[in-house]
Amino acid sequence: MSSAKSLAKKFLQLLKEVLIYSNIFVSICVASLTAVSFLIYGVSDIRLVLLSFTTTLTCYNLTRLFKLSEYEKGLSPLSRWVVKHRFTTVSLTLVGGVLSVWLISAYDLVRLLLYIPIGFLALLYTLPLRIGGRSMQLRHFPGIKIFLIAVLWTLATVRIPLSLSWALPIQNLWITEISRFVFIIGITIPFDIRDLKYDSPKLRTIPQQVGKTKAKKIAKIHLLIFMLLQQLLFFFGDLSLRELISSYLIGLLAVFLVHFAGGKRGEWYYGFWIEGLSLMYFLFLSMSYLI
Repeated sequence: MSSAKSLAKKFLQLLKEVLIYSNIFVSICVASLTAVSFLIYGVSDIRLVLLSFTTTLTCYNLTRLFKLSEYEKGLSPLSRWVVKHRFTTVSLTLVGGVLSVWLISAYDLVRLLLYIPIGFLALLYTLPLRIGGRSMQLRHFPGIKIFLIAVLWTLATVRIPLSLSWALPIQNLWITEISRFVFIIGITIPFDIRDLKYDSPKLRTIPQQVGKTKAKKIAKIHLLIFMLLQQLLFFFGDLSLRELISSYLIGLLAVFLVHFAGGKRGEWYYGFWIEGLSLMYFLFLSMSYLI
């Protein structure tokens, strides 16, 4: 019996490393949100969904390579894993980059120019800048990290893929973009709560400034705004009733998971369940079309 538990524990640890620590799962989640946008607006382009996956895999692991010195000083399980598996991080960055170039080569130059804004922001987020003789990264500017992530995810899962697929212009797209933005804010705040004991006070994350309890309230308010904006899209005819119900289900599930964030919640709670809300959104929406 004990050997079975030990085997199960080792399997879960391996699964966590393969999916969560490697950034493969977060890349699946970004691709899922792109697929959500396509389902809602009737776009069919699997190549762009795959491109969302590969570019996320590349950017997230590239960021880690520039943060290696920070990870070497870190105490979290993730920091120790990244330092120990540098070769894996480099390999995933290269594989993701090569696949991204191959996937994006199918699109003409005019449409590729649409990637400049997100590429520029991603580079500013990843690469160190020289300011006043000091080396800094955009994500280190006080209070900006979570909003930068939300902007990048919104561009990567709404504006850019819909532009590349020639789906634009779309009426009321700005409402969809704002709703996606606040949804990302809502499900990202719990990660800042998790990282309270590891983050530098200079980052001035929302939990650092207002505390865990108020931070969770702010996250819930953002998720409530997300659901209200989805209701507005339904009134305008941009969403069907099935799509609205799917949005409400994921919004309520997100509020539930945010409520119980903090405490002694492990990596699975954040890295799989909360991160996985994006994937569940896609699954809820897909299943609604089968009913």
